[in-house]
Amino acid sequence: MTPFYYLPVTSFDAWRQTGPIKKLLEGYFSNGGGFITATVIAVAVAFVFSFAFYLMGRKLSLAKLSVWLTMFVLSGVVSFGVTAFSTGTLTETPEIGLAATFKKQKESIRNKEERNTYENTIKGVKSSKNRPAKDKKGQKQKAKSPNYLKFSDNPVVQTVSALNIFITMLLFWGFSLIFKDKRLKITKFAFDIPHSWPQRKNI
Repeated sequence: MTPFYYLPVTSFDAWRQTGPIKKLLEGYFSNGGGFITATVIAVAVAFVFSFAFYLMGRKLSLAKLSVWLTMFVLSGVVSFGVTAFSTGTLTETPEIGLAATFKKQKESIRNKEERNTYENTIKGVKSSKNRPAKDKKGQKQKAKSPNYLKFSDNPVVQTVSALNIFITMLLFWGFSLIFKDKRLKITKFAFDIPHSWPQRKNI
């Protein structure tokens, strides 16, 4: 099941079509905990960066809106990078994320021809019974389509990573409303950052 905050990924043809690509994407994101991993990353990064700011707010020189905004933006950037890395598409690491799901699904296919078809489809290699055409220099060329194990070719991974920027920043703001509460005594000078509300009148 796709969480509502990641629903935009379902609009891509790669997600809606049937076949190896659909199997890979659903295998990782829906059935393999990919969406859960991305959510945990967003929550963890937002929590750490927000908490760090209010700890820094124990010093008057760091209890500034400009510092909060810097941490706010950084949390989104870091979340994007960590989310993308967790899918295994940045380095095509077979032990993590989408790459691990690909390896597992490929190994589960007994028929060699079907296994090759699966791999070629995912990696964007168009198989043909004819020999590859040659370019003007006489070098063999292979027809290529998107390689879904690469971040630059996978719109679903790109979108989940991009959405995590906004999810993390929203959570950062939410955690800020909690950590700036005087009752928690986390900070000393950042009670009014990013804004003065909400604030208890009896404090």
